[in-house]
Amino acid sequence: MPRLLPTILAILLVPTAATGAESAATPTFERDVLPILSSHCLQCHGGIHQKGGLDLRTAASALAGGDSGKVIVPGDPKASELLKAVEAGAMPKGPIKVSAADKDVIRRWIAAGAKSAPFGGELRVPPKARTAKELAEFIDREIDRRLADAKVPASPVADDGEFQRRVWLDVVGRIPTRAEAAAFLGDTAPDKREKLIDALLARPEYGAYQARLWRDRVAVATSANADLGSNHTAAFYAWLTDGFNKNRRWDELVREMITAEGESPPVAFVRQCMDDGQPRANKLAMSVSRRFLGVRLECAECHNHPFADWKQDDFWSLAAFFARTAKVEKNKTETRTGIYDSEKGPPRTRFGLKPLERKDGGAVLIPDDAGPRAKTVVPAKFPRGEVVKLDDRSPRAALAEWVTSPKNAMFARAAANRLWAQAFGRGLVNPVDSLDPENPPTHPELLDALAGEFVASGYDLKHLLRAVLLTRAYQRTHTTVPGNERDELLYSHAAGKAVSPEPLFESLVVASGNTLDAKGGGGIGGKGPLASRGEFLKLFGTATADTDPGDYTQGIAQVLALLNDPAVSVPNRLVTDAAKEGGDADAILTRVFVGVLSRNPRDEELKLTREYVSRRKSPLDGYQAVWWALVNSPEFAVIP
Repeated sequence: MPRLLPTILAILLVPTAATGAESAATPTFERDVLPILSSHCLQCHGGIHQKGGLDLRTAASALAGGDSGKVIVPGDPKASELLKAVEAGAMPKGPIKVSAADKDVIRRWIAAGAKSAPFGGELRVPPKARTAKELAEFIDREIDRRLADAKVPASPVADDGEFQRRVWLDVVGRIPTRAEAAAFLGDTAPDKREKLIDALLARPEYGAYQARLWRDRVAVATSANADLGSNHTAAFYAWLTDGFNKNRRWDELVREMITAEGESPPVAFVRQCMDDGQPRANKLAMSVSRRFLGVRLECAECHNHPFADWKQDDFWSLAAFFARTAKVEKNKTETRTGIYDSEKGPPRTRFGLKPLERKDGGAVLIPDDAGPRAKTVVPAKFPRGEVVKLDDRSPRAALAEWVTSPKNAMFARAAANRLWAQAFGRGLVNPVDSLDPENPPTHPELLDALAGEFVASGYDLKHLLRAVLLTRAYQRTHTTVPGNERDELLYSHAAGKAVSPEPLFESLVVASGNTLDAKGGGGIGGKGPLASRGEFLKLFGTATADTDPGDYTQGIAQVLALLNDPAVSVPNRLVTDAAKEGGDADAILTRVFVGVLSRNPRDEELKLTREYVSRRKSPLDGYQAVWWALVNSPEFAVIP
C-alpha cells in the first residue's frame, strides 16, 4: 500500500472549490455563484436582512430582483446591475471585495443564461430494483462519465491490503484479525472481494456497527439532558442492531422512532429531545428534519433560514406535530407511564419551560421568544407539503406516514446520501444534512437514481450498501495520479477518513491479538486508557455524530496516551504468537504488519524494521517496538 501521510496532507491542503476542467464548466447558481454570494452578500441580502427587497439566497429570488427592479438579465452581463455593482466595487460595502476570479464566475454564469442546477423534483422509481451488480455498474458509468467530461483521470483499484482494511472498517467498524487478513491476502479467487463484502454484510457486527452510528445520532444524551439514561440508549442500540441484522426496512424503523410510545426501545429518539423532564417540540422538529429529511430546518427556528429558502413558519409548522408529545406518569387520573401523545400535551416544566400553545386543527402559536414571527399562528404542515388537520389524527403517526412515504423524495435522498457518505467520506450532497436546492449534489442524476432504487428495493439499506461497495469507484486507491491530485468532488481516488473512537478501540484490541467479547469489550491490557472500552472512550470520545469523516479530532492527550500507555510497550498476544510461529525475522515482521495494517510490508519497510530488531538485545522487544510504531502511525488512524 502506498504511504498515507502525503495523501492526508494533500486532503487537508486542497481548496474546497472545484479546479481545472471541472471549474471551467458552465457555472450554475448553486454550485458556483451561491458560495461567492454567501461570503460577500447574504449578510445584507439573505434570510435575515433583505435590503432593498433583494434576496440572493436562491436563483429564483435573485432573478426576481428587488424594490428597484431586476438586477440580473440572463444572457446579458453588461445589463445586469448586480455584476455592475460588484465590478465597480460598490458592492459589497465592506472592505473585503469580490476577487477577479469570482467576478468572472458571476459574469460567465449570467452570460450562459443564469442557470440553476436541477435538483429536488419528484423521484423516478423503477418498477423493479436492479441487482447489486447492475446498480454498481450504473454507479460506475455515472462516475466515469463525469470524470471524462472534466478530463480528470481515475486512480487504479486499490491493492488487497488497502481494500480489505477499508471495507472492514466501513462495514463492521474494525480491522480484520491477523488470520482473517492473511486468508484474504492469500486467496487467489477472482471474486474474493465480492465474497468478502457479502460475508461482512452477513456478520452480526454489521448490524451492531450500523446501529452504533444511528445511536450516536439520535439516542445519546446531549448536554446536561438527564432524561435519556444509559438504559434507554442500550435498549435502543439492541433494538436497532436486531433491526439492521434482520435487514428490516428503513422506513419501518424510522416510523417506529418517530411514533414510539411508553418505554419501548425506540422511544430513546424522543427522549434525546427532552429538557427539564418533558419532550421539546422544537428539538424533535430539528431531529426529524436533520436526520431523516436531510435539511437543517432548525436554522429557521428564530428567523428565516439565512442561506436556504426555508421560512420560520416552516420550522414551527413541523414542530406542531409534536405539540401533544409528553412524558406522563401514573396518578389518580393517568394509567400510563412514559412517552405518549395526549390531549393535554406536556405541562409547563418545573423550571418554567412552556409547551407550544395549541390552536384549532393542530395549529400552534410561534413562541413569544422566537424572533420576528413570534405569536403568529401556523398550521401543522409537512415541509414543502400540505397543511394537515389534526383534530382526529395522531400527530406523530401522520408525520411518520408522510416522512417515510414513497412520494416523499426527501426521505429517500437523505438516506441514500448518508449511506454514500459512509462509504466515500462525503455525501453527493455535502454536508449530508443540507439537501437544499441551494446546495445541489455533485452528481444529481446519480443521487436521484440511488434514491429511486432505494424506494424500489423496499428501503433496503443493505442492498444499496452492497452495490456501492462493489463499485470501482469505492475500490479505487487513495493514491493520486497526475491530473487528479486536486479532485475532491468527482471520486477519481479514495479520500482518507479518520477512524472514529469506537472503531479505533476495537481495532487496537484486534491488533493486539486479543478477542472482543460479545458486547465489543475487551482491551489491550493494563490499567490505563487502553484497558477497556469505557476508559478509552472517556479520553478518545472527542468526535460528535456530525463530525466530518475527514477530520481527525484527536489531540495531544490522545496521541500521548497511545505513545506512552504501558500496555503498548509490553509484548502482546499478536507479537508473541507471531514470534512463536517461527521463521526468520522477515516472516515474523510480516505477521506483525498483517495483524496491524492488514497488508504485507513493503521491501523498504522490511529492511528498516529487520535492521532495527537486530540491534535490540531482545528480538521480542524489537518486534513489540515495531508493533508500537505501526499502531501510532498515521496509517492506523485512517480508513484509506
